[in-house]
Amino acid sequence: MQSINGVRNKCAHHDRLWDIAMKPMLSNQRGHAGYWLTEPNVTAINTRIYYTLSIFNFLMVQVSQTSSFGRRVVALLREYDIIALGLHQQHMGFPAGWDQEIMWLEP
Repeated sequence: MQSINGVRNKCAHHDRLWDIAMKPMLSNQRGHAGYWLTEPNVTAINTRIYYTLSIFNFLMVQVSQTSSFGRRVVALLREYDIIALGLHQQHMGFPAGWDQEIMWLEP
């Protein structure tokens, strides 16, 4: 919850998120109906914003099965060429193959 609160505060105060290192978060919580991260070395990325965005996406879907949060994140990254430039992996901790994770594929 502290990490989520920290991201919220950064957003509220117009701070940057794309290349920050955060405090390590919980370990991979596999087993939630096959809906969590499949990246085998998730602890290496859990200090970057990708891990937090994944948690937000997971929580949003738990609240509303029709949540568009994940699609909007992907659209935002594409809109600003973050994916094309490779900045999402280098600065945001997105692992290779992240776009094949179930949580980013669902409608």
